[in-house]
Amino acid sequence: MTASEQSRSTNGGDQSLRAGRVGIVQSEGAVRSGAVEPGGLTAGALIRLAGALDTTVANRIRRVPVRGSSALHPVLDHLREDECLDLLTQGGAARIAFVLTGRLAVQPMQFSLHERKLVSRSEATNPIVRYGDGPVAVEVERLDAADREGWSVLISGRCTVHAWDGAVDEVLVVIEPEHLSGRRVRLW
Repeated sequence: MTASEQSRSTNGGDQSLRAGRVGIVQSEGAVRSGAVEPGGLTAGALIRLAGALDTTVANRIRRVPVRGSSALHPVLDHLREDECLDLLTQGGAARIAFVLTGRLAVQPMQFSLHERKLVSRSEATNPIVRYGDGPVAVEVERLDAADREGWSVLISGRCTVHAWDGAVDEVLVVIEPEHLSGRRVRLW
């Protein structure tokens, strides 16, 4: 190997030289590592491929697209308040955070948006009912792994718990947003 080739190999500049040194071509490295899907490599397959080529992931990462939940270059766009509210009209699952007996509590909840308020039906034994009225934070997100995009909306506001007419074991939890912020994410 010439000095120039050795320098490029040492610095990760020419991976085909490394592959040749271990007796395989790069396409064989992908096959040996189990990363044979044409759309890109998983993070685990990228690590195995780097090992097969006697290099590091850092030296490979600039050239190989990685697919999976951890993107190389996520793009975050801020959402306006009206965009956040529009996304919340879908309702669905969320996480609500509050302080109960001096400790932070986070629990799932189902909600609907009604007149700019998040509304949730809950069992009377739910910890949020013990918490009662007070400040809360709510996070709602939707992620589509196939499209590699999604969004997240954070709400801080006041929670109030109301008796449900005629129901002994259920209450209505209402969250009135005081501040909304959101991000749309695209994974590249």
